[in-house]
Amino acid sequence: MGALVPVGRVLTGRPAKAPPVNHLPKTNATWSKPGTGPYDPDHAGWWAHQSYRRRTAIIWSGLVGLTASVYGWWISPAATQDAQRVVVWTGIVMVGYAVVHKTRRWEHFKRWIESIALAAGPMLDMPRKRNPREWVHVPVGHQDDPDKPIVVTLPPDFNWPEARRLKLASLVAAVGGVHNFHARFEMDAQPRTLTVAAAPQPPPLVVFADVIRHWEEAADDEIVIGLTAGGTPVKRSLGGDSPHILCSIGSGGGKSEFCCGVALQRRRRGARVIYLDFVKKGASAKWAKDVDGIEVIRQVELAYDALLDIYDEVQRRCESYWHHGYNPDQQELFVILDESNRSIAALKKYEAELRADDKEAPSAIDAIEGILFVGREARTHMLTVGQRMSARASAGGDAREAYGIKLGNRFSPRTARMLFDDVGDGTKASLPRSSNHPGRVQVVSGGTAVECQVPLMIDRSTKQLLPEPAELTGRLGELATPAPKRESVTSHVLRPGDSAVHDTGSRHLAVVPTVVEPGPVATLVDLTEAAEQLADRFPGLTKAKLANYRAREKAEFPKWVQQVGQTYLYDLAEIEHFLANRPQAGARTGDQSCQ
Repeated sequence: MGALVPVGRVLTGRPAKAPPVNHLPKTNATWSKPGTGPYDPDHAGWWAHQSYRRRTAIIWSGLVGLTASVYGWWISPAATQDAQRVVVWTGIVMVGYAVVHKTRRWEHFKRWIESIALAAGPMLDMPRKRNPREWVHVPVGHQDDPDKPIVVTLPPDFNWPEARRLKLASLVAAVGGVHNFHARFEMDAQPRTLTVAAAPQPPPLVVFADVIRHWEEAADDEIVIGLTAGGTPVKRSLGGDSPHILCSIGSGGGKSEFCCGVALQRRRRGARVIYLDFVKKGASAKWAKDVDGIEVIRQVELAYDALLDIYDEVQRRCESYWHHGYNPDQQELFVILDESNRSIAALKKYEAELRADDKEAPSAIDAIEGILFVGREARTHMLTVGQRMSARASAGGDAREAYGIKLGNRFSPRTARMLFDDVGDGTKASLPRSSNHPGRVQVVSGGTAVECQVPLMIDRSTKQLLPEPAELTGRLGELATPAPKRESVTSHVLRPGDSAVHDTGSRHLAVVPTVVEPGPVATLVDLTEAAEQLADRFPGLTKAKLANYRAREKAEFPKWVQQVGQTYLYDLAEIEHFLANRPQAGARTGDQSCQ
């Protein structure tokens, strides 16, 4: 009789041996409800958490199935084999379905629920054996949907201070893959809970038609970076927030798309856009080919000259600012330096080649710093784009601090600490988090970060609209029509006779009408051909030396006559005359060396 009691308890789903009166069971499972209380966390497994009813069903199903199979085999072996085949194949199908279903749930469990439990469990003193599903709830789609929050059940005596609560919420959000989140602690009800929900997300895609209305409504000195949640535009002022923009965006994150949008906005406002893309030979700015007012510079030597000329113009404008104050009518200069990591290195290498012949050759890097440290007074702005914008990639640590507007996408936590350490309290939890979504950027200015989606416009509306100026009337301010010519920016965009010399010695770049008299047909060559053809008369002459003379002796060096693509052609006779009459050469009678 004593042996029947344990058997009866097992057949009804209970432990074979009842626990002592002064001891709690492994869990608080009942006949109809599964167990949730971790009374014995070291010994409470999956079976102990099942309800008595479910345990009974599992035990009796096994016993009845085994008994029926043995009895059928004894009565009719052939019929039993057929029935067993049907049962086996049915079981295989059911097991296959269960495996697929459980695999999906298991992957979600392992990736999110168990990860959060392992990270937050030690902080909350949760028993190691407790099932994570009992106190961590993570619905599918929680990363982007604010209506599907992560819910963590807290201990009954949870009463942490505010700072420690924020640390717990940040940990749960980080492990749960929620970048921007709202956290709420429910302390007045039982059980106490922590709810971590994703903040409303920007739209997954923004195209040209979505932002053109905001371009029209923006002020003259504002740029529309993109749209955030609800289609709200994110605007920044080049006059108030910062005159310069820094982009640290990984490959495929939308650098070229952003440059396209900003360049078109500034061109719409009448600015002259100088796009330096000599690393990719203009591939990133192919959309701007033949667009009036947007100059794409594809060679490092031309970029070197352009930066020096822009800095000269900035100095002239600053001199004018001192004497006459701010001039709102002067044309805005907007410089885009693409692929800054390689561009800065290429400029430094080119400068080293020039200084091999002339140690006093000017520096384009210094010109970049000079533009960055002025900018607003001279109506000159820079947009520098690259990957992981270290001090080396941004023309120096001091120069990087001149960028008051910073954009980031596909960046590492180390890059976030380097570029965005002024956001929040500087801790890892308060820093902006990167996104792999193309065009999804963090906009940081004034110590605050806003996530938005920049418009992806290249090869879409841009190429359809730009060739048709009539379609832009009233919407883009006739973007494709030539802007009023106030000033030209760089020497390589001036025709012969278009420039004069300012009274301070710097080049005055105002356009001056010139009447060109017909003359003999000139032999047009580029600097490489000029060096080759004049090498016999001027031993040691190289293209680098000619480029150095052009950079240092702008007033005396012959002006280019014709532009073919991105190559500038000069009159060979004028270059020969310049070399023969340079002060260094003319001081030595009979010496025809260019040195």
